[in-house]
Amino acid sequence: MWDAVDHSCGFDAFLSVLWNLTSDRGLPWLSALSPDNDLLQSVSAAFLLAHHAPEYLEIGRDALRDKLVVIDPNAFPRRGTTGIVLTELVRVLLRRPHGFGSAMTHCGTCSNLVRHVPDLISTGLWPIDPFWWRTVFPQSPSVSAQEFVTASLDTPLSVPCSACGTQCAVSHELTSVPPLLVMESLPGTTITPCETVTAVVSGVSVCWRLVGVIYFGWRHYTSRFMDQQGLFWYHDGVTTARYCIRESTSYNGAWLSNARSRTHSHLVYEHID
Repeated sequence: MWDAVDHSCGFDAFLSVLWNLTSDRGLPWLSALSPDNDLLQSVSAAFLLAHHAPEYLEIGRDALRDKLVVIDPNAFPRRGTTGIVLTELVRVLLRRPHGFGSAMTHCGTCSNLVRHVPDLISTGLWPIDPFWWRTVFPQSPSVSAQEFVTASLDTPLSVPCSACGTQCAVSHELTSVPPLLVMESLPGTTITPCETVTAVVSGVSVCWRLVGVIYFGWRHYTSRFMDQQGLFWYHDGVTTARYCIRESTSYNGAWLSNARSRTHSHLVYEHID
């Protein structure tokens, strides 16, 4: 339920997706997303209580906000109508200490080992770097989710050597499977939904399925999630409060790109066996 005094829509949209996925899969699924992340575990504790007392959805959300404003008051303002950038919330909730892979190379000038720890390796969040996008997709304001995943892993990033400053090409390699991939989509650098995406993890092709979409427009976030029967449900903390509205019974990428005059800002994919 949206907080009309201290605007909460960014939290409501992402936590609604997590809540509904957890309701279908069970609390162990949520805890396993990032077992050593205390912030996510506090969300899990609130969800446990919310099964018996729904008001804990708001109580848990507000407790999370209280913790985050201490960590970063600029990224997570607690009072008033200033909202958050949802990417920052995904980053802190899904961060893992040991990540999901590696990104390193040896400098060609001084042989120093150059390491890089981007979000896609440490969190499963795949944000957009505008400079990287212009380099990889110079003529494309829009690419599919699969094209984005493939390019993110196959195209090296230019990273300065910490010893001599030489720009080094660093490639990313996934060595374990992120349970969730959350892709950012921005105006002018749009990622269009695919029903599934694949990537190679330790030499094996792995698949993720679209299970959630976050929307943004008019300074407000909303969301959709897909249940285990393949039904899509819509949530808006303002108009639907704690409830979700059942909508489509089939995947439709064009339809999923928009919701109530808002455009998708994040795509949530879950690993499937």
